[in-house]
Amino acid sequence: MDLFNEILIKEILTQNIINTADYLKTVKPSKVVKKACYAMLQEIKDILADGELDDFQCIEKIVRLFEKSGISCGTRHDF
Repeated sequence: MDLFNEILIKEILTQNIINTADYLKTVKPSKVVKKACYAMLQEIKDILADGELDDFQCIEKIVRLFEKSGISCGTRHDF
C-alpha cells in the first residue's frame, strides 16, 4: 500500500469514523494526510534534536513513530 493511503487509513481509524464515504465528502483526504505528515515531521525533528539519544535510539524511535502511525517499515525492523 502506498504511504498516502496508509496515513489516511490510520487517521480514519483513529477518529472512529463509522461512515468513511460521508467523512470523505466533508474533508479533503489530502488535507487529512498533510496534517498528519506535518505532525510526524515535528515529532521526527524533536527526536533528532534530543541530545540524550544516540543514533541507534533515534532511528528506533522514528521507526516506532512510523509503526504507531500505521506506516509499514518493511522488514528492516525485524531485530
